[in-house]
Amino acid sequence: MKTGLSGMSIEGVGVSFPGRVDPQTDQFLFAPNLHWRDFDLKGAIEKGMKLPVYVANAVIACLLAQLTFHPDEGNRNAVLITTAEGVGAAIYANGSIITGQDGMAGEFGH
Repeated sequence: MKTGLSGMSIEGVGVSFPGRVDPQTDQFLFAPNLHWRDFDLKGAIEKGMKLPVYVANAVIACLLAQLTFHPDEGNRNAVLITTAEGVGAAIYANGSIITGQDGMAGEFGH
C-alpha cells in the first residue's frame, strides 16, 4: 500500500469493526460475530505497517466520518444508529464522542 502511494504521507491507520473497543487502549473487548479471543489487532497492524493505529467500533467510526467529511457548523450533538447483525449507536454530545465505561455507551440492543 505504501509503495502504491509513493510521494504521499501516510500518518496512521484506522480500523473499525463490529464490536466493543476499550476507549483507553484501542483494544477490542468483544466481537461476537468474529469469534476473536485475546488477539492484539492494533499491535499486529502497528508492527506490520510501522505506523500508529487507531481502532474504533464501526458505528463510532461512521459518526467520526460523518463529522469529518460533512461538518455542520455549530453541531455539537448527534446520535447515529446502525443496524446490521445487531443494533448500535454512537453518541456525540457537547462536541465529544461519548464512549462510556468500557466503551459501552451506545450498545443499547442486539
